[in-house]
Parts: sequence; C-alpha cells; structure tokens
Amino acid sequence: MLDQRVANILRILLKLPAFKGRRRDAIDRAFSVRLARDIALEGAVLLKNEHGALPVAEGGHLAVLGENARHSISTGGGSAGVISPYVVSLWEGLQARFGEDGVTFGQIPDGATAAIVTVGVTSGEGRDRKTLELPAEDVALIQETARACRKAGIPCIVVLNVCGPVEMYEWIDEVDAVLLIWLAGQELGHTTAALLAGDENPSGKLPLTFPRVYRDAPSALNFPGELGEVWYGEGIFVGYRYYEAKGVAPQFPFGYGLSYTTFRLDNLRLSSDVLDVESGEPIVAAVDVTNTGDCPGKEVVQLYIADPRSTVQKPPKELKGFAKVAVAPGQTVTVEMAIGARSLQHYDSQLKRWCVEPGTFEVLVGTSSADVPLRASFEAVGPNPYAYGPRTAIGTLVEDPRAREVLLRLLPQAASAAILGLVVRFAPDLPLEALFNNWMTRAPQADADQFSSLKAQLYAELAAIKV
Repeated sequence: MLDQRVANILRILLKLPAFKGRRRDAIDRAFSVRLARDIALEGAVLLKNEHGALPVAEGGHLAVLGENARHSISTGGGSAGVISPYVVSLWEGLQARFGEDGVTFGQIPDGATAAIVTVGVTSGEGRDRKTLELPAEDVALIQETARACRKAGIPCIVVLNVCGPVEMYEWIDEVDAVLLIWLAGQELGHTTAALLAGDENPSGKLPLTFPRVYRDAPSALNFPGELGEVWYGEGIFVGYRYYEAKGVAPQFPFGYGLSYTTFRLDNLRLSSDVLDVESGEPIVAAVDVTNTGDCPGKEVVQLYIADPRSTVQKPPKELKGFAKVAVAPGQTVTVEMAIGARSLQHYDSQLKRWCVEPGTFEVLVGTSSADVPLRASFEAVGPNPYAYGPRTAIGTLVEDPRAREVLLRLLPQAASAAILGLVVRFAPDLPLEALFNNWMTRAPQADADQFSSLKAQLYAELAAIKV
C-alpha cells in the first residue's frame, strides 16, 4: 500500500517541467495582480448602506480613522498565509484614488464629506479566536466617530478587514454603511477604494451567517471544548440550517449582500414537475433577473431545496445551486440551474449509503437564505429507501389502511391488542422493529416462536406495498 501511495506522488512529479529538463516559465506578475484584484472585488460584501452613504461623493474630502487603515490585514496566518510581493494598505489605496489632498488620517477636519473607520481582526493556524467581539478600542472608535459624524451631518462608513464574523450589535445602528472586505490580499487598498468610490459595484454574498452575538451560534456551547477535546454537537445543523431550524434571527443571514443598484427576481418556472431519480435527467429551474436600478451590477441567484416530509431529520431548506449574473440597468437576464437526483440526496448512517426519498420537494429561489420569495414544487419518483419495513414508525403504518390491515392480520392477537394501541397513542414514532423487540421480551416462548415465524411474512407484505 505504501508503494502505491508513493507511486501516485511520483506519477505527478514526473509530469513537472523540472523532471523533463525544461525551465519553468517566469511567473506572470501582471496576471497575478489582476487576479488578486478581481477576487477581492468579487468577494467584498456590502452589509449596510443607508442615506446614500456609498458610494462616497466625488470631489469630497474623506476622514480616515483607525490604525488598520495603515496596517491592513491582507492574509491569514499559518497555512492560510500568502506571501505576496507587496500589499497596498487601505490608506495607500484611498490616497491613490482620491489624492493626498482628498483624505485626512486620524481626525475629522472641517469640511469633511464622510468619515471612514476601518477595523481589523485576523486568526491563523493554531490561533483560533476565542470570541467574535471586536477589540474594545475599535468599538469605542466606531461609536465615537459615529457621534461626531451625526453632529457634523456627514456619513459614517465602517470597513471591516476581518477573517470572519464579528459582533456588531453595539454599533451597527449608529453607522450609515458597512463594507466587508475580508482579508483582501495584496490589492486590498486599491480594490476597497474602488468600491467606496463607486468605480466598482459590490456584488459579494456572505458564505456564512453573521450572528448577532456569539452565544446565538450553534457551536457556542461546544467550542473551544475542554481538556483538549472539542465536541462537534451541531450535526447537520450548521450555519443557516441551525438559525432557521431554531428560529434565531442573525445579524446578517447566509447569502446576504447589497449592491449600489437594485434587482427584481420573478417568473420562476421548472422544466418539469416530475423528477425521475433513476433517469439521470435533471429538472431545470429558470428565473428572470431584472436590474431595476441606475447602474450595472451583479446579482447572485440562490436556489434552495426543502423536503417537508422527510423520513430522516433535515434542515428547513438547503442551498443546492447559485449563479452570479451581470445585468445592465433595465436589462432582464434569465438564469438557469439544474436540479438532479444528487440535489435531493442525504446520507443515511444506518443504511450506510446516499439516499433519495421519493415525494414532493419545494424549490425556493431568492437572494439570501432569509429572502426566498419565489417558490415552486415537483415530485421526485423512484425506489423508496424507506419503504415499509422494520424502521417504519408504527404511527405511519397505522395511518395507511393497507399497512394497518397487514399488521392486524399478522401480529399475534396479544401483541396487537396489548401493545399496538398503546404505541399508536403514546409513541407513534416508535419503529416497527422496536415493537417486535418489546414483544419478544414479554411473550411466552411458544408465542415468541410463532411471532418470529410471522415476522418475515409481515416484513415481506409491508415491503410490497407501494408507498
């Protein structure tokens, strides 16, 4: 086995130019710069923008506050770190875009047209954050600047140069705009300045949920754990799946992000209302996206699937597709996304395989996990991994006249009379196999032998019922 693994590595190495005697081409630095800039632009998320705070007015004077502006964080640490030939700080980017005379650092001068407060938080391998709180001095700076801006009648804009979610409840209502730039790489300053100036339109969406406070997060009671161990107790309910299932309102939901323009989504239609999970042919969902604003922009259309009658536990909905589309003012663009059998799968740990349960599924389309105004439904058909059998709930069997007839005919009279009625009344979710186990421990040996012989026939007849 070791030889096989080493051979896999060697086969790749032998394809490298160095092993073939060829010199490696020089790195295209210009391409790297363009790519770094594009990634930073596409990923920045506009979280708040009120009273026309952004983009900032051309020809005005900007006050820039916060040491993070001059010492911006371009990358994470440890294995998340990237060494680049240079890093443009936010201060340098603002100076390049608005001119050295157009920006002032560290104070709000008379005649300023807007104030930009920038704060930063990072983490790295072996340096997990213990809290989602911003440093107290950064919170104080934001609040102090917001008060000064209100007094001066100018917008207060916060730039978040952070590695992930941070708590904002102490100041979010006091500021006019919030732009999230993450750890934006070597072109951080130029891209952020372009976004603030309106040279570029923010189009990023949150790939995770921002809770209002950390105690609202699904991991709050499990992390950082104790005695060197962390308990991953969330199961499948991570991120937006947890917040929606629990009914906890976040600060900003998964998939959220604003733009300098506005969009309308409408006319959701499905290519079919039936999906045969064995055919391999998907259903195509189409939706129209219209730019109803005054400037070009990009919208991210998000498609979620809900399975309201699943046998296994599932979240209220799950993201199964998304598409980012550029739309000019007044233009309408149609976005199409495929829904196949894989979109409906879940892993069953007892069956030890991926499963699709036939039934009615709902399609929800919108622009965040909390904003899905368009809805449609389709029927998935195919073999049912949960056809009536040992794992079926007693209550489900009794509700089906065909299954109830089989139970009453084949279960011994003592079992059906003494146990079945009580189970249906007090524990309808009890699996059929649990009923057998209960009866086997209580029945006389003679009845137990008879019961065991009937079990195979009962399971066979139940499995033959088309669910």
